[in-house]
Amino acid sequence: KNITDKELKVKLKDKLLKRLNLNENIAFKEYEIYELKILEKSKIKNSKKTSDKMGHISESKTHIILSNSNIDGLSKEISVLFKIIVKDETGLNGNYDLILNKRSIQELNKDLILNGLILEKRKQKTEIYKYE
Repeated sequence: KNITDKELKVKLKDKLLKRLNLNENIAFKEYEIYELKILEKSKIKNSKKTSDKMGHISESKTHIILSNSNIDGLSKEISVLFKIIVKDETGLNGNYDLILNKRSIQELNKDLILNGLILEKRKQKTEIYKYE
């Protein structure tokens, strides 16, 4: 009988756990995540800079400034700044120039909305594996 990759992985894991005298417990935990989405495509404007130079993201005391930079970089910047999980759901791969208020997530979201984007909070269940 041919064994599938999935079956092989399960058997290997079971043998390994038995050999190490461990039990696997799986729990589900709910996390708050933020999804960056397109709200109004017509408001999203590509950067006017035509150079191939890499984009730049900087900060002032009150704002995040994107200069010829991509949305993935923005997502990461927001994640670090507010210590939240941000998932880029825009599908945008161009470069953009944006100035966004960073005083709070609400202020940031107001500026994102003006630029055709939105940051939406939702809950996501994730599996947590524990070995004892």
